[in-house]
Amino acid sequence: MKTAPIALLLLSLALPVAAREASLSFFINSVRNVDSVAETFDVDYYLLVGWDEPSVVTPETDWSTIWNPKVDSVNAINPGKQWEQFRLVRPGRVIVEGRYASTYNAPMDLRKFPFDRQVLPIAIESSTYRLRELTFLYEVRAGQPIRLAADQPFTVARKVALSEDIRLPEWTIEKVQVRERINRYIFDNNSEWSQFRIELVMSRNYGFYVWRVFSIQILIVMLSFLVFLHAADHFGERMSFSLTLFLAGVAFSFVTAGLIPRISYLTLLDVFMLGSYAVIFLTVVENAAVYVLAHRGRMAVADRLDRVSLFVFPLAFLSFLGALALFARG
Repeated sequence: MKTAPIALLLLSLALPVAAREASLSFFINSVRNVDSVAETFDVDYYLLVGWDEPSVVTPETDWSTIWNPKVDSVNAINPGKQWEQFRLVRPGRVIVEGRYASTYNAPMDLRKFPFDRQVLPIAIESSTYRLRELTFLYEVRAGQPIRLAADQPFTVARKVALSEDIRLPEWTIEKVQVRERINRYIFDNNSEWSQFRIELVMSRNYGFYVWRVFSIQILIVMLSFLVFLHAADHFGERMSFSLTLFLAGVAFSFVTAGLIPRISYLTLLDVFMLGSYAVIFLTVVENAAVYVLAHRGRMAVADRLDRVSLFVFPLAFLSFLGALALFARG
């Protein structure tokens, strides 16, 4: 008979212990300094973490002695906890409130810059408890937690998640979403951790770039097509006109260099600028071809080449712009 309690004890130890659940909610006070090159952004927000603790029934509790999920932002560049306080919602239900203000890492894909769309995450994990010990839920409203999925983010109402005072001149916050992701660490024997992610889905306001960069460069390229109206045998004037516009385009690129992220791969804006230079360069090549034809006495063929170029070059440039527009929308 004495072996029964021992067998039950061994059985209980062999069975997996159910993970505790912590419900999270938040409110973002401000979003600032979204840096596309450094891939960082600044956020100031409140975070509430609640869990069931049957042993706590009165507010007069030594909070340092009770269980704590010990959450932390794993993609924060510097410790951003401003303050933290415990509160008893009802007997057996504890909430820890905290305010966080820090700079966060946010990997960005800038291939479509300045028509890009980015997801800026705040990744929250426990600093102590693994997935088998703790999982995160999102508390839609008081007493209504929901379980999250990695592949189906839950969209949070703007009035619940964001302050009305948030202003970002270069960005528009499309939506705020949350999800739970299972994070694995190789250095820790592939241990699994529950990660609660707050994701700001942002789109860049591209109007500035359209009017201050794209429109001016397009005008320079279109002016280069006027060279086809010059007489075929005026080689010096034609070359001077084309090279002046080419140098104007290069000088304009130096003026706008500070607006373009310094990254190793080409953005849509880089492709547009390079394509513009290529078109102007091809007008110079066409000038040389016309000169050779005129110099050999084939003026009719040289004039015909100018007429064809006057149609083909603008059409090719418009097709190039259309391809960029489709890529930006895709």
